[in-house]
Amino acid sequence: MDSKNILQSKTFWVNIIAVLAMLAQTQTGFIIEPEAQAAILSVINIILRFVTKSPVVWGSDSNSSSGSSGLNSLGACLLAVMLLVSCTSLNSNVYKYTEATKVTAEGIARIAINMHKAGTLDDKNYLKVKDTYERARKASDAAIFAMQAALEVGQDPRSSENYNLALDESVKLFTKLIDLAVDLKLIQGGGQ
Repeated sequence: MDSKNILQSKTFWVNIIAVLAMLAQTQTGFIIEPEAQAAILSVINIILRFVTKSPVVWGSDSNSSSGSSGLNSLGACLLAVMLLVSCTSLNSNVYKYTEATKVTAEGIARIAINMHKAGTLDDKNYLKVKDTYERARKASDAAIFAMQAALEVGQDPRSSENYNLALDESVKLFTKLIDLAVDLKLIQGGGQ
């Protein structure tokens, strides 16, 4: 089977362009999630592998029966390293969790308001939901602010501890709000 130089490889150029595009997005913001982009790139690589007619040779090695060297895995290693490096600039998953939980809490608060207006939720329980929601919202805002401060300061243990305390309080209050909403049948629980 004929082999070709790496610079003649479609797969090589697709990967180079994809990695450069991902690196550019670390500065400008991701169009779609990096994990999805990596998955799409993997599928493209699989398709290109099936389409490719001749193997790519990075160098020659007399010990190899196919004439290719151990450098064949260099491209994959470089791609993996670049993907990992680009992931270091991503926002924390905790931030995404906090934002998603905040939206859920806002939904619970709206349901409680509507049920209270409709007369299906009494004053006592409405005030319980409202108070828990307000405290959870403030704790979430404090956690986000503490995270931003910790990121700006860097390795300061005090700012990191402040963030952890604020996050713990936020999670505790959101959990309490969700449990209260399930108990009052504002939302359905997913458990047993």
